[in-house]
Amino acid sequence: MRRKRCGTGVRGVDFADMDKLRHAASCFGVLWVAAIVVVGVGCDDKRRHLTSDAVGFAAVEAPVPPDAGPAEVVRAFLSSLTEAQHVRERGLKTAESKAEYDQAMGRITSLAARHAVYENMIRQGGAGVPAGLTEEAALTIITESWISTVSYYVDGFLFETLAGIPANSNSAELMTAYIEAEPPEDRARLSKIEASDEIAHAKDADGRPIVYGSKAYVELVRSKTLAMEPAFNTPIRVRIAVKLRQENGSWRVSGVGLLPAPMPTSLPVFLQTPSNQTFSTTQP
Repeated sequence: MRRKRCGTGVRGVDFADMDKLRHAASCFGVLWVAAIVVVGVGCDDKRRHLTSDAVGFAAVEAPVPPDAGPAEVVRAFLSSLTEAQHVRERGLKTAESKAEYDQAMGRITSLAARHAVYENMIRQGGAGVPAGLTEEAALTIITESWISTVSYYVDGFLFETLAGIPANSNSAELMTAYIEAEPPEDRARLSKIEASDEIAHAKDADGRPIVYGSKAYVELVRSKTLAMEPAFNTPIRVRIAVKLRQENGSWRVSGVGLLPAPMPTSLPVFLQTPSNQTFSTTQP
């Protein structure tokens, strides 16, 4: 049975939520979560209702040096998101788990473009933004919403696909990084369906074998994935966009979004790292 995603202060995202996000991303382009307040249900965290500096996480030194490049920042950021999601999946019922989550979130906020996140949230305004919102409270809201955005994919980041392009030709201080991801559980179930005799020997209305990747093939496979319990949609791969900017001379994250995959082949790959290499966020 698929694990229920449950956050602390934002709504955990299950497969149905992600299908909606995928649909929105495919229809309207990248779905950014840079200054969007996500209202929590089921897991109530009083911090999201507050505006004082007391609502922040542990003050943790960034897990990368100040002069780290975009690729190194993104690797550290995604690794910290993964760690925080794993902790909150297990539940924050003990002092140890809460401290572990606090440290992981502290690393995430240390990699956030604090001023840009706060300014974006204030500029967005609306009923979801508390009056008197402080920078620290804005970071708490936004960083936890980032986790919920990618929670379904944290075990499936394909680091060998990490690539990046400047945000625009007029600024060397803005960049967007892209990485593809596939939920391992969905990959395993999809592979099993595709290897079945029913799919392998499927024929069209004229009795001809259905060609892999054709519209008929895709529709047949999707009908099988949606009929499973629990159901899941295809394609299972998405592209995660991480918006970066230089703040106080260091590359930092200002937004996270979802896009359909695969990535355009024209994107320059700036990460040359073996796919089995992991990035440690353990503090010395």
